[in-house]
This record gives sequence, structure tokens and C-alpha cells, in this order.
Amino acid sequence: MTDLEIRYFLEIVNQGVSFTRASQALYVSQPALTKHINTLSKSLGVKLINTSNKSAPVLTPEGKLFYQFFSECTEKFEKTLMKAKNIESNELRLAGITHWDNSILLSYKNKFAALHPEINISLVTCGFKELQSGFLDNQYDLVFTLTDQLSGMTNTAMHEIYRSQWFLAFSSSHPLAEKADKGTLSIADFKNDVFYMVDRYTIPFIWENVDVYLKSLGFAPNYKYYSDMNNIIINLQQGSGCSVLTDMLYLRDYHQLKYIPMELFFSSSFFWNNNNTNKALQLFLETCVHDRK
Repeated sequence: MTDLEIRYFLEIVNQGVSFTRASQALYVSQPALTKHINTLSKSLGVKLINTSNKSAPVLTPEGKLFYQFFSECTEKFEKTLMKAKNIESNELRLAGITHWDNSILLSYKNKFAALHPEINISLVTCGFKELQSGFLDNQYDLVFTLTDQLSGMTNTAMHEIYRSQWFLAFSSSHPLAEKADKGTLSIADFKNDVFYMVDRYTIPFIWENVDVYLKSLGFAPNYKYYSDMNNIIINLQQGSGCSVLTDMLYLRDYHQLKYIPMELFFSSSFFWNNNNTNKALQLFLETCVHDRK
């Protein structure tokens, strides 16, 4: 039994159990077609087509059973083959920003992994500079970062995933907290306070946007830098100083913090290189990105 014999058998039935139409569709002579079907029947040990009435052949009960079986197997095979051809690589490399809430990227990764367990997915986090250089060097197939960081780059495509607002955050034990409870607190009240910030070289785009915004309000910000967000949270919890956070930078996880909305917004996006030929990336985009537009 061969794939060719099965294909010929399916075509004959699909053509209304007609050897004539099947031979025309397959560009095979009727004698050759008949020979293949006879060989298939012999291999299976059953008669597939009753040709006693040569002008009107019919499927036997066994032929109907094998037609259904071969049809289902062929359909599954073709779907699997198409899926395999769409995955030349079985690896997808994702990257996000250190000190950033990458739960959104993780949720996309988990969704894709559930749908395509055959693909190995790696997810790393790094600083802005490492992320950008790694992306340009094709170390990562897709990165999740601030939209301003990579937008406008040649051969780079993007899809905005998240848009949010910045907040000035401080502890409920801060000296100004009582004024906040009365609803009379403004950002200007923190003009002489210490601003705890992540190292400006670690995530420069954040620092630059915040710095421009505060200076536009007449601030001469007194920054104190940390390389770790956890150290900033610890200092805030002690009741002194303030910081600029978003719900993606721990704000939602610490209910003892108070905050004031700022007229400062940001967005985060997925980025990938248009010249990236990794079929796993294309499948990820089709599965998790394009269907959400």
C-alpha cells in the first residue's frame, strides 16, 4: 500500500466513483488507475470498489469505511505538514526589560506555549542597552519594551500592547500623606523632596521623560539613584522621599503607597525585525498579536 494508491482511490471517490473523471483529473490512464486500485485492494485484503457494472462502479461497504479513514488521515496529515512547514525553527526567543513588569509578556508566552508545546520558548530580561543591542544583533526574535525606545528603526515592526500613566508615589507615613487624605496635595508640594529613581543608565528612556516633565513644572529634582526597584520601595515605605512609578512598576503591588496622577504617559510595545524568517515568530504573531488588533 502506497500514498499514491491512497491518493488515487480518494480521487476516484471524490469524482463520484468515476475512473474516467479521476484519470482526467490526475492525468493518469484508466488502465494504470485500475491497476493501482486493484493493488490497494489486494494489500488491504478487501474489495474497495465494485466494478461489475463498469459504467457505474460503486463503493463497497468496506470501501466506504476505508474512504472515511483515508480521508481523515489525509486531512490530519496535510494540517500537520502545513504546521511543520510554518515552523522551520522550533525556538522562539523573547526578551523584556529588567525592573519592568513583564507579566504581560509572560501571559502571551504562556498562551502560545499552551497552543504550541512543540516550540521551545526562551524569555530573558535585561537592561535597555542590552535589549536594544541584542535585538539589533538578532539575539531575540521579539522584545517587549517602551515604544519610544525602538520605534522608527529600519525594518522594525511594532504592535502596541499597553498604554498607561505615570504616578508620583509616596508612603502613607510620609509627612504629606495627611494633606493627600484631605485632597489638597499636589505634585508641587514635593518640589524639595528626594526622588528615588532607578539608575538613569539602566532605563534611560524612563528617566529622561520624567526629568523633562518635572523640570517643566519648575522642579530642580533631587534624585537618589538605585539599581534595584526593591530598594526604592523600601525607602518609600520608611516614609521619606517619593518616586515616579506606574502600575507596571510595582505600584499596584504595594497598597500602603499613595499616589498622585501625573500628566505623563507611556506605552509599551512588541518589536520584531521584518527580515526575521523564523517561522515560530510568524506563528506567534498570527496566534497572539494579529488576532488582537
